[in-house]
Amino acid sequence: MKTTNVYTVFAAVGLLTFQACKQSKENEQHEMTEQTSEQQSSDEALSVKQGAEAAEYPGENINLDTLPASIQEFISTNYPGYKMISAVKDPLCSGLEAIDVTVEKPDSPSFSLIFKIDGQFLQQESDISLSELPKAVSNQLTTRFKDSTPDQNAEKLILADQSINYQVDLTKGQQKKEVVFKEDGTVVCSEE
Repeated sequence: MKTTNVYTVFAAVGLLTFQACKQSKENEQHEMTEQTSEQQSSDEALSVKQGAEAAEYPGENINLDTLPASIQEFISTNYPGYKMISAVKDPLCSGLEAIDVTVEKPDSPSFSLIFKIDGQFLQQESDISLSELPKAVSNQLTTRFKDSTPDQNAEKLILADQSINYQVDLTKGQQKKEVVFKEDGTVVCSEE
């Protein structure tokens, strides 16, 4: 009888130990799943936060791996074959905080792609010579901004809605300013 009781006790202890181990393993798996989910959320939040921080300090480099996923997806979808070369914090003329991503592709022109810090695409920028500016913009430079000297190149801006603007950097004495024009010569914004 004592042997049967000992076996019963061993069986009960074994069953309890098995249940405790099983519960512990399930808890570990649940915790790992939660940690993975929290890590993914944390990574996404960090990516957006770093994008937001990108706008705080103009001209600062941004690690390409920390760009919001929406930016990376936009580039791979809309610029197939292009490779991201660099990303910097760069406020727009309007003061809007933005991320400037340079992309290149062999035997193709390179572009700067401009995004809001949340990853929304704003515009594509490409360098052009001053001689490529529309006549209306050139007229503005020689009349309204005649006391300022334009940089050697301007930028053609193709906005998300496919409208086109032009950006010219001007210098007057020690002051520099960025002026954005519509194709008809209308000044969109001017920043010093």
